Amino acid sequence: MCAMCFNTFVCTIVVVFVENKQVPVFWVSGYIMKRFGVRNCLVFTFICFFFRFLIYSLMKSPWTVLAAEPLHGITFALMWASCTNFANEIAPPGLGATMQGVLTGLHFGLGLGLGSVIGGAVFDSYGPRPTFRSGMGTSAFALLIILLSKVPFINNRFFRDSLSLKEKTSTMSYRALIDNLSSSSSDDDEEEFKPIMFTHQTQEDSDTDSDTNV
Repeated sequence: MCAMCFNTFVCTIVVVFVENKQVPVFWVSGYIMKRFGVRNCLVFTFICFFFRFLIYSLMKSPWTVLAAEPLHGITFALMWASCTNFANEIAPPGLGATMQGVLTGLHFGLGLGLGSVIGGAVFDSYGPRPTFRSGMGTSAFALLIILLSKVPFINNRFFRDSLSLKEKTSTMSYRALIDNLSSSSSDDDEEEFKPIMFTHQTQEDSDTDSDTNV
């Protein structure tokens, strides 16, 4: 953006706008997701991504960027809250933190790394406006995937597979717990029973010895 507007003062104000918009959206993200649903929030997020990149690619004045920066509260805060919530919903029992760790690695690791390399190459080769327009195309593609996932057939099939995986995992965990409890209880019984058997045999041996002596 600084390459397009040549105004570092505006870029400094942009940083202030960006940071101030995240906190209130994170604060109310739980209510928004509960009111509209996680997938609808993701749809709205990528729509905002599309228009944010559109404003970047069309702006002529450096101050125009301030019209796009309020959308950052949606494109990051609401997006991240919705993604972590969705990852927790589809995760098998006991793997919610693992799923969110994978999500964090994909977003801030793989996604940020590839975006920096590919986006930097496009920026150097074609300039800032085509770079933001490619961001519009990426946002539209992600929006299309989310909309397809809302199709009843795909949606039901996905959540049916996810539910069966959850049930299977929970059943396996329950069986493993029962097996562990059974094995531990049997070991405890054996440990408690062995002294009794030893004492009982010793008593029989003592009775036999006493009869022999008599």
